Amino acid sequence: MAGTSVGFVGTVGGAGTTQTILEIGGVLARTGRDVLVFDLDFATQGLARHVDGAIGEDTTSLLADPAVELEEVVREWEIDGDGRLEVIPARAPFAKIAEAKSETAGARVEERLEAAAERADWVLLDVPPVVSNQAIGAVTAVDRSVAVIPPSERGVDALQRERGRLADVGTEFDAVLAVGPGTPPPDATAHVPARPADAPSHRPATGADGSFTREVATATAAVLETAIEIDEES
Repeated sequence: MAGTSVGFVGTVGGAGTTQTILEIGGVLARTGRDVLVFDLDFATQGLARHVDGAIGEDTTSLLADPAVELEEVVREWEIDGDGRLEVIPARAPFAKIAEAKSETAGARVEERLEAAAERADWVLLDVPPVVSNQAIGAVTAVDRSVAVIPPSERGVDALQRERGRLADVGTEFDAVLAVGPGTPPPDATAHVPARPADAPSHRPATGADGSFTREVATATAAVLETAIEIDEES
């Protein structure tokens, strides 16, 4: 059975989308799921900051070059639990990014997602605001789309803007995830608070603090509409 693909759209810069996807991926893997995370935000290349060593082939390679195989770009992280957490970062020069942002490359997102869904139970995409070909390719191909917003007036304004963009390409958000300190707006599906101060900077914090892990698990269950059970003893 193929896995489920979910696009997490960062509606504004600095919303914490990348880190939140890693936390959600960590919870899913901890509870026995196999998870694959794609970085499609080529402007920030945020996932690459969490990966040690040289990257080589990356997400831009996967979209720009049809000869590149999925196995060539996947990196596995060690994580507590029975599942698997793999990531595909983006780290490339401008010319290569330009190729990966072409209309042809954007259309290739769906093909790559199909292959990824054969490999993992959950495929999570880090998607920038929907103004580029790879972002449009993502939100029109995934099984679910989740808007990531800061719990502020700025976040609410950005959410309305992104809702309009998704409507323009014939789709819509399935859930809204507020991230960070503050009171989430009424239409937020779930809320992930600020990470614990002692959380590791380049790995999911799930497990570093029990209450934070429970908050992430609750938010994950809500935005993905799946059951999540965390072992309180681990």
